[in-house]
Amino acid sequence: MNETTVQWYVPSQDNTLLSKVLCFSFGLVLVYVLAFVYGIVCAINPAIYIGVLLAVGFGYLMGILYRVISKLCKVRDKKFVVRSGGVLAFLAVYFSWAAYLIYFFQEGDNLVASYFLKFMLVFRPDFIFEILVEINREGMWEIFGTPFSGLVLMFIWMAEAAIIIFMTVKLLNDYTISPFNARLNKWYGRYTMYDEFKSVPNTQYFMDLEGGLADKMNELKRGGSTRFGRVSVYFLEDANEQYFLYENVNRDRKGRKERADPVVNCMKISTQEARELIKQFHGKKQFFLDY
Repeated sequence: MNETTVQWYVPSQDNTLLSKVLCFSFGLVLVYVLAFVYGIVCAINPAIYIGVLLAVGFGYLMGILYRVISKLCKVRDKKFVVRSGGVLAFLAVYFSWAAYLIYFFQEGDNLVASYFLKFMLVFRPDFIFEILVEINREGMWEIFGTPFSGLVLMFIWMAEAAIIIFMTVKLLNDYTISPFNARLNKWYGRYTMYDEFKSVPNTQYFMDLEGGLADKMNELKRGGSTRFGRVSVYFLEDANEQYFLYENVNRDRKGRKERADPVVNCMKISTQEARELIKQFHGKKQFFLDY
């Protein structure tokens, strides 16, 4: 088997405009709600060191949830997901500032009502930025008697925004769009083999091993505790083709973190061969949102 003679999965990006509009719309609702919670929490506890952790967590959570939304909406265009996610992260920063200001200046009013029912206040950027400019000039809080205002406060705000946007975009960019069957309008299910195998140096090394896929996998048993090979099969009933994935996995000694690098990345195989691999090597179907 030669690397140049096999067929590989070619990502399909022929999404309808409707699926992208729905994806962005649901994402907008998501960040609007999350930004309110984040803004209020920041207003209650403005400590810088906690603020950094909150910003990281906020960006991370938005990235995860928007990835889920994009998959449920069947969006396969990764560039769209990453770019729209960046736009939503930027809007989330603005919405969180609005929630933050509502907390301090809407005296006597219900916070939830002010944000969600009288939402036109939120969509007054001229009003929001006018207040931010005033806060930047006068300062709003201090640490050990030192007020934060001017360039220092502006730097904190910009750093917070950068962290949120960076975390969201990075998480979305690190995801791999899994195989999708346009004819059936379904994602493939991912079945990961129970056994772990040896890591391999490159694609051609794997292809040059003798025999079919099952023979190659038997020859590569077993992997190390921190560096090993993982095999998955993307399988979809009634599809004309299935896909084979071999990854080199590096895991830390505590077993908490791992990094997977594809070596044989979604090679096309027959349905019969896919079924045999799943049965022989005890493939377990992964949760829909885990891949």
